[in-house]
Amino acid sequence: MRKILLISCLLLAIQINTSAQWQQGNGIYGGFVRAIATNGSTLYAATMYSGLYKSTDNGLSWSQTSLNNESIYSVAANGNYVYAGTAEHGIKISTNNGSNWIQTSVNNLYIFSIAIKNNYVFAGGNGFYISTDYGLNWTQGQSFYEIHSLLVKDEYLFQGTGGGTFRSSNNGANWIPVNYYISDINTLVDYGSRILAGTNTHGLLYSTNYCENWIPLGLIDKNVNSVIPIDNNIIAGTNYSGLFVSTNNGLNWTQNNINYNSFYALLPVNNTILAGSSQLGVLKSSNNGQNWVQTSMNFRTVNSIVSKDNYMFAASGLSFIGATYRSSDYGANWYPLNFDYDVSSFAVNGNNLYAGVWASDTFSHVGVYISTNNGINWSKTALSTPVHSLKIKGNDVFAGDYHQVNRSTNNGVNWISTGQFQSVYSLAANNSNVFAGTSTGLFISSNNGTNWSQPVLNNQYIWAIAANNNIIYAGGSTGISISYDNGQNWISTSLTKQRVKSLYVYSNTVFAGTESHGIYYSTNNGINWISLNNDLPPNLSAYSFSVNNGYLVTGTNYSVWRILFNGITGNINTNNKIPENFSLSQNYPNPFNPSTHISFSIPPIRGARGVEHVVLKIYDITGREAATLINGNLEAGTHEVEWNAGDFASGVYFYSLIADGVVIDTKKLILLK
Repeated sequence: MRKILLISCLLLAIQINTSAQWQQGNGIYGGFVRAIATNGSTLYAATMYSGLYKSTDNGLSWSQTSLNNESIYSVAANGNYVYAGTAEHGIKISTNNGSNWIQTSVNNLYIFSIAIKNNYVFAGGNGFYISTDYGLNWTQGQSFYEIHSLLVKDEYLFQGTGGGTFRSSNNGANWIPVNYYISDINTLVDYGSRILAGTNTHGLLYSTNYCENWIPLGLIDKNVNSVIPIDNNIIAGTNYSGLFVSTNNGLNWTQNNINYNSFYALLPVNNTILAGSSQLGVLKSSNNGQNWVQTSMNFRTVNSIVSKDNYMFAASGLSFIGATYRSSDYGANWYPLNFDYDVSSFAVNGNNLYAGVWASDTFSHVGVYISTNNGINWSKTALSTPVHSLKIKGNDVFAGDYHQVNRSTNNGVNWISTGQFQSVYSLAANNSNVFAGTSTGLFISSNNGTNWSQPVLNNQYIWAIAANNNIIYAGGSTGISISYDNGQNWISTSLTKQRVKSLYVYSNTVFAGTESHGIYYSTNNGINWISLNNDLPPNLSAYSFSVNNGYLVTGTNYSVWRILFNGITGNINTNNKIPENFSLSQNYPNPFNPSTHISFSIPPIRGARGVEHVVLKIYDITGREAATLINGNLEAGTHEVEWNAGDFASGVYFYSLIADGVVIDTKKLILLK
């Protein structure tokens, strides 16, 4: 084959197709729901961190209202008015089902509870406020302690507070204390001739004389956040202990199997019961709380994502309970695995999938786990400390915990502790160094963790590190810093106003996930950064990235999102001269460490310029897919792509050129570290 002289080249960096859009994955449902309310056929769910959601199909699906950028503690509706009690901005009102919101004069406060009586609206939190005109105008009333719950019953209005129960007979103008002894009221609920009270330390109580006396009703060792009576049944939502059901007015209780979750809201709607959870979003029951199904509310936080073979894995967890999911269609759909610990990070080395567990129901369950069958079964390694981060360097496994870096040279059978730090949030490695991002800055080891030194990046949080040969990226509380000399000297980038939670390098393009400001990427080694936030929710935080089959997939505080590249996933030099035949050249250099170049030629077999689809893949010695360098449409020409194998183990690999589904050629390459 004659040699083609490259006269002029067009450097094409990785790009996102301008016609491509972000798509949210299905299956990782949930979120933190504090309150639920109904207004006709519309349901409203108040969430932590993600604003107010609504549903018009009885809770089957949910969409965000325009109140989407803050925590909402309470929600209520009255006719055309919807009221939202916020965590910082008092009370907001909508008159068009959540499309627009008006800030009331009750501002700079948190509002835990809202109650309605005809044209009266009552609001309580760190203060008590009254409106007599449906919330348009407000006056401040009396409050004695932090108000957790407001209840209208008969001619009375009640405050359930952290200092007892108070009662008013004139719509909140005056109050009298009715019980000081039960001082930790979370919720007050009308139950016919009774009033039910959920408390922090006294379980569930009831009163038959308007809160003057309280009688225990069971669950005395539970923190009861919410309660709902239905006929002779009572359902109670607790703190970290799930849901309890009584079918005999509270004499006996049965715990539901949804453990380790807090439930702050319960609401009957159209022969069903809705429950608002601290992790699982909104659940529904059609048999009085005996069984529950999760709705498709989709803003559960996903901490970590990784690709292995044809699978992707995602970890989601909050407060000592988590869930691990697997996808076989590049992040479009996710299915739970039987591994429900709070996984903070993943790592892959050959056939081994590692999971770092930061929290669980018992301390003995934290540490590093390993699966050799793509997440179906897991075994615990010898490390039993809460793990923030994982990294593979060659055949060594590094695990960062709350005060040190741990290293294993035999797949987790034994571990050696190295370094004494604060929390190790991130780890990265290249040929020569291991990098640890901690709560006090960045540390570097040139001897696999035996000794550590700290450069100038100190006295700051480093939540993310990524290495691309000798270029090191560090992201944290002061944005992104870059070193071009393997971590010895650092400069700040233009991305300095965001708190950076994740960094990911793929074929010389670096992606940055920020806290509440979305995603950015750079194609020139961090000199410039481009926003990648079209179609994404506002205030999105991105905690992890992975690329699989041409899709960039990210784990966020709104579950998983993915976007399709235009097919160019590396730096490609394209010759303008059109070849007559397909060809795949031998990579150079070979053997290589860590980068090599692969060139190939594509003739114009369809149309004037190019083919339908071109794929260039790397496989390991066993035939498992290791990397996808190109996956998309390319014009006819001679192309060259670089593969950086810094994160791969030494060994023999193969690369194949595939055009329109047909394998053109396969060649061998050797990574020698």
